Amino acid sequence: MPDIITISLIAAAAGAALAFVLARRGRGAEGVFDSMREPVLITAPDCSILYANRAAHEALGVKKGSLSGLKCYRAAHGLDKPLPQCADMLAGGRADPLCLDHFSEKMGKDLRIRVFPVRGKDGGIDRVLCMAQDAAPSRTRETHLYHDAQMEAMSRLAGAVAHQFNNILSVINTALHLARTSGSEEARDEALSAIGNSARNGAGITRQLLTLGRGNAIRRVPVDIPELLRDTLKILSSQPDMPAMDTRFRDDLPTVQADPLELSRLFQHVLGGREFAALSGEPVIVEASSASLARPDSAGAPGPLFVKVSVSRLCRDFDRDSIKDIFEPGLETSRWTLPIAYAIARRHGGWIEASYSWAGILAFDVYLPAGPAERGPGEGAPAERTEGDAGPGPLRVLLAEDDEDLRVMTARMLKAEGHSVTEAADGLEAERLLAGGGFDALVSDIMMPGRTGTELAAAARAAAPSIRIILLSGHSEGRMDAAKAASLGYIFVQKPYGAEQLLGRLRG
Repeated sequence: MPDIITISLIAAAAGAALAFVLARRGRGAEGVFDSMREPVLITAPDCSILYANRAAHEALGVKKGSLSGLKCYRAAHGLDKPLPQCADMLAGGRADPLCLDHFSEKMGKDLRIRVFPVRGKDGGIDRVLCMAQDAAPSRTRETHLYHDAQMEAMSRLAGAVAHQFNNILSVINTALHLARTSGSEEARDEALSAIGNSARNGAGITRQLLTLGRGNAIRRVPVDIPELLRDTLKILSSQPDMPAMDTRFRDDLPTVQADPLELSRLFQHVLGGREFAALSGEPVIVEASSASLARPDSAGAPGPLFVKVSVSRLCRDFDRDSIKDIFEPGLETSRWTLPIAYAIARRHGGWIEASYSWAGILAFDVYLPAGPAERGPGEGAPAERTEGDAGPGPLRVLLAEDDEDLRVMTARMLKAEGHSVTEAADGLEAERLLAGGGFDALVSDIMMPGRTGTELAAAARAAAPSIRIILLSGHSEGRMDAAKAASLGYIFVQKPYGAEQLLGRLRG
């Protein structure tokens, strides 16, 4: 399929023309490239350099002619094997031009590399034309575009969240009324179940909102793509003119090491394009699967594994020509903000491919590198017990929380589990109570008047090394997270938390 991601129409036409000249005139056309300012390599199918222009030699700081016969990936990038997309192309997996973004250690800069395979009479790849450009100007345009689109994305998210929370609060209010007035135990249980489901839905939305305060920094955690897609589709469902979504997710997909909010924004841009949403009455098909991009090497080792999300829809009235520059920064229109989506994918080591078939199917394929499924430090598991820990039995707990309703309800929950609880309404009161000693555990909000939770934790640990410390936070300013807490010997729990989650950490 046409794969001209991030290649402008002019650059693509120029590269294709040069490749055509090379195919027709052979080595006699190579001198044309010496006048070009950008590095150009011509390689054999085994990646051996047949020709390098003057700019390529200058960029690598070597003498003219010294690159001939060397492997391009080793000479130009200092790598031991080709880039995955190149390996896939050379193995016969694709016949279209490539556009790669890669940091070259040898050249000391980010490059945007355009790769044009030149086919011989037998249909196989006869040689490969590689043209490199400094990626900095494009990155600058992408950064400005990304910042400009953040306000639009936040506005879209805020409207969707308001819609979702209105529904959640309506369910909770209705269920509370039924629980109070119904004489049927079954009806009360059903109402309580509805309240629990609404609380979980609200917690999922809030987790995404909490990451907004982190700005542009990527915080990589294991992300379950089907789960993230479901959450994103809930956000998009409140938008007008959104089509029906036909989801087809495999349950055995590997996780992706990524920033959940960033990926949610990516899929909002792909799924929520205004023209895409209004083109026809057909449903959008959203599929998630795994894909090995490169063919196995000579030793039989598989290529790198990716999670592939395919989004497609019948769009007979789509402007076919716009597919050429749909990801190009600076060429976006009011219909699409896909350059932002592509920039996010690339920041995570992936990319997006776009195609429009003669049958009228518009498709976007998002590739994200699969990451290890292991938990991050302190995530999903309690900290190790130290000598003298009170263990899983009843504990003497100091609960420091400045929100009165939350403090009272949490204290009741802990007491119902058999623990002895002393409450502190602010950091100074908690500090005074800690000085008296006698506590097995400190459960503290981080942001409080007087003393912060981290200050209390440090004082508690200094006075009683074996005390269990659980820090709670509903903020996103990055002062504490699970990994940092674990490195200090604490346990971090992000608000909103569930009762079983907090009790489990306390029992740990």
